[in-house]
Amino acid sequence: MDKNRLIASQEVLYKYFEIEETNSPDELHKQLSLAIQYLLNYRFERLLQVMYQIDVSEEKFNSVFSQKGNIADQLATLVIERVLQKVEFRFKYRNQY
Repeated sequence: MDKNRLIASQEVLYKYFEIEETNSPDELHKQLSLAIQYLLNYRFERLLQVMYQIDVSEEKFNSVFSQKGNIADQLATLVIERVLQKVEFRFKYRNQY
C-alpha cells in the first residue's frame, strides 16, 4: 500500500476515534484498540454508531463477541481492514468518472 492510501486510511480513523497521529501501523492498532476498549466500557452506543458509519459488517462485529481473546483488539483489526478496503475502492475508482 502506498503512502497516500495509508494517510487516507489514518485520516478516516482520526475522524472517528480520538487517537494521536502515528506513522507506525502497530502503534495505530494499539491506540485504536484502547479507544475501542473505552467505548466498549463507557459508550457502547457510540461504538455502535461508529461501526455503522465505518460500515463494519454487523455479522463480523457480532462474531467478535463469541470468540476468545481481546475484543477491542479484534474490533480494531476489523475497523482497520474495513477502512483500508474503502480507501482502496476510492483510489481504484476515483478517476473513472
